[in-house]
Amino acid sequence: MPFKRPKLSEKTQRFSNLTLKLPTFLRVQKALSRLHKYAGVQPRILLITSPSHCGKTTALKHYMNTVNESASEENNHEFTYAPIIYVQAFGKSGLNGLLVSILKELGVRNAKETNRASDLLSSVVEKLKAYKIDIVIIDEVQHIVPVSGQTKTQGIADVIKTITNETNTCVALSGLPDAKKILRPSAEEYRKQNNYQHVDDSQQMQLTNRALKSVHLKPFFYDIDPDSDWMNIVIGYEKVLQSLEVPLIDFEKQDLPLRLWLATGGIIGRLKYLFQEAIEEFESGDHNRSKLDLKILAEAYEITAEYTEVDDTPDFNPFTATDKQLALQLSIAQYGE
Repeated sequence: MPFKRPKLSEKTQRFSNLTLKLPTFLRVQKALSRLHKYAGVQPRILLITSPSHCGKTTALKHYMNTVNESASEENNHEFTYAPIIYVQAFGKSGLNGLLVSILKELGVRNAKETNRASDLLSSVVEKLKAYKIDIVIIDEVQHIVPVSGQTKTQGIADVIKTITNETNTCVALSGLPDAKKILRPSAEEYRKQNNYQHVDDSQQMQLTNRALKSVHLKPFFYDIDPDSDWMNIVIGYEKVLQSLEVPLIDFEKQDLPLRLWLATGGIIGRLKYLFQEAIEEFESGDHNRSKLDLKILAEAYEITAEYTEVDDTPDFNPFTATDKQLALQLSIAQYGE
């Protein structure tokens, strides 16, 4: 009998493809829309930072796809116009690798990382101008930000400055909190980059001066207030589960918002992974339960807690915890140990 590859349930797949427009999502979308207004007029820079799994990449791609799909409706058979392109930065390939990635998104397939950076940059500028690209999104930009003490940050800043100076293209940078060094290195690092010579502060601020206000996303804090962001997020997911016919237990009686917060550290990506595994267990697990309950969530947590590899979740399963354990963990989170 031929092997039949196991598949996720239909409801799990529908949930995994879902984009829930949560507060962080809306902040990123609004900032990108503001940046987009300057394209073709006065190119600007936008920096978006957050810890992993806070939803920035989802929001970036959603904005790009929405804009590009709208633009594609006006395309003709001879030319396809996509006003926004998206690339990811990778540490091993460095700055040359980033330029090659941009060129590939612009249809240039023969560019190589071994080419001179100046030649690659010239090609990028030429293509951006020719295709009238509005925004270049560079994600995971922390991978090309050197560690403290190195002197390559200025090279990255110079590339961004050249792109914005010589084209009408805006640049959105996204990554972990360390990415903020691109806009302005520390004073010591900047002196090293310029061989300890005196450099006018206005030169150091060249990128900062053309940047819009940065967006810094953080994990959500637990708040029992029914109008708080975290409660709205939990209620939002409850409605989604109901629409998928996966009813959730009465979360008020089970302290579910608190248990979910302890399990995920207030990070949206982890919460989505947790619910995704819970739906799959609900759909395909060996049980007779009619609702997605604490036992199913406990099983899902055992899976997601391993592959998120985080150290800010409790050393016990929040969905099997006693009231005393919950109260202690909440107290630690709010006031410290």
